[in-house]
Amino acid sequence: ATHLSGKLVDLFQLCETRMSNQSHYDFGLRALKTLLTTAGALKRKAVEEQGSLSADEILSAEKEVIVVGAFNNVVPKLVEDDLDIFA
Repeated sequence: ATHLSGKLVDLFQLCETRMSNQSHYDFGLRALKTLLTTAGALKRKAVEEQGSLSADEILSAEKEVIVVGAFNNVVPKLVEDDLDIFA
């Protein structure tokens, strides 16, 4: 999870600098906390569904829930011109 945290911060910083300036965009700590809360819930659900997981499976699940969480939390707020930048 430690290596993913740096990538998330980088993602939010890139969004802040590369996307258009919209009043409803929030790429600060509040948005990061929301993403991590969502990703944590998705990870718990994945672990419950699959039972015990190996370290590699946990790492893979963490990566997947971060990507899903990012799309679920960021993409719906983007204006059309910024969708290509995020994708």
